[in-house]
Amino acid sequence: MTPSLDPIPAPAHQPGDRIELLLSDLGEDDTCFGRLDSGIGVFVKGLAAPGDRVAARVKAVQKRLLHADLLDLLQPGEPRVTPPCPHFGDCGGCKWQQIPYEEELRLKTRRVRDALAHIARIPEPPLRPILHGDDPYGSRNKLQFDFTRMPDGTLRAGFHRHGSFDAIVPLTTCLHASPALRQLFQSCQRFFATRREPVYDAARETGLLRRLTLRESAFQGRLLVDLATSAREDTLAVALAQHVKADNPGLAISISLTVRPPNDRPKTLPFSGDPVLVEQVCGLEFAVPPDGFFQVNTAMAEQLVTRALEEAAPTDHDLVFDLYCGVGLFSLPLAKKSRKLAGFESHFGAIQSAQANARRNRVGNALFATADLSRPDAVQGLTRTAGFTPNLVLADPPRTGLSKPLLDWLCHTHPERLVYVSCNPGSLARDLSQLLTRGGYQLTSCTPADLFPRTNHVESVSLLVHRP
Repeated sequence: MTPSLDPIPAPAHQPGDRIELLLSDLGEDDTCFGRLDSGIGVFVKGLAAPGDRVAARVKAVQKRLLHADLLDLLQPGEPRVTPPCPHFGDCGGCKWQQIPYEEELRLKTRRVRDALAHIARIPEPPLRPILHGDDPYGSRNKLQFDFTRMPDGTLRAGFHRHGSFDAIVPLTTCLHASPALRQLFQSCQRFFATRREPVYDAARETGLLRRLTLRESAFQGRLLVDLATSAREDTLAVALAQHVKADNPGLAISISLTVRPPNDRPKTLPFSGDPVLVEQVCGLEFAVPPDGFFQVNTAMAEQLVTRALEEAAPTDHDLVFDLYCGVGLFSLPLAKKSRKLAGFESHFGAIQSAQANARRNRVGNALFATADLSRPDAVQGLTRTAGFTPNLVLADPPRTGLSKPLLDWLCHTHPERLVYVSCNPGSLARDLSQLLTRGGYQLTSCTPADLFPRTNHVESVSLLVHRP
């Protein structure tokens, strides 16, 4: 959400002041926006929602804005529900359990609309209904936990505390996990509760236990436990494997050990069973190594890819670029319907996975190559590497959005169609403002998508068509 910049008085408040206000809109990250009676805009960080009247503490003062931290919920907005998770409020994994899911979807849609209207200056954004699942819980295929030592000496795994970079909230469950992942997590908690290995301290570069990652492939009916340590400890991996397999006889579980020495590159070691899981999206199989990126919500990934394909409408005449291609989630379905495709990504491991996934699915018209898409020379070399100039481009950039070299390249090359998959409405709108004014594009549709229910994150799929 971007506040209006109409003439208003400069803030008379100072850091540390207590203020009260009604929240009206979503901001980025875990903030909401409201205005004081004077008209001054305020971004409030904390677990509140539009419609709440709150007390907040001023943290920073800008020319016509205040930034504040939530102190107290004075009057809850409507509607309201009781959060089902016992850790909600302390755990930083969720933000929206206190409002009905329908209201969350409405707020996320409005956040995308506001970004397009206020930042991209599109008066009536061509929004489609938001894509979402039926149940906001039980959708994650991957969970990552950090370790903490309790006051009684017990070792526990959990998520970061809300608003904290170092404090860990020990968990008994996570409602975003499937039943099988919850069972596996609780089994791992029982195992680590008996251990005395030291937790890794990043500041001092001491300790052993760094992170616990659990993954699931519903397609295969398999699970993975990956333990990250600062040094290889076979005895710990042996004990963990023996425990989880004996404790969960009905689950197919693999174990891997990721060694992450201080100031060195991590290395994943298969330990028990095959650590590579296979997911299926749009009828294609994607092998995902323990350290590989894949959408954590498989069911919504299916909807996201399907909508991207509908917008792209590829034909056997199209020459396609997939920018920030990852392991080929969008590339392979696009290549199946187009003449040629070239996928580019800076992460070499992801490119290796994309190449392997192309072979796995017998896709022979796709080329994948590493390229740092933030470097002008790399961007200028894309067509030379691919051997063609694309008329159709799909881009799935990180939260920061498209790099300046890529924006310049798109505005100069102007492919006929551009499908923009975004995970940040703010950076999407900033990029669209450039593509519409400098590149000669027209936004024909934008579809919000909720891949992370009960959080503030919202994705989207947009179609831009170049005006000759």
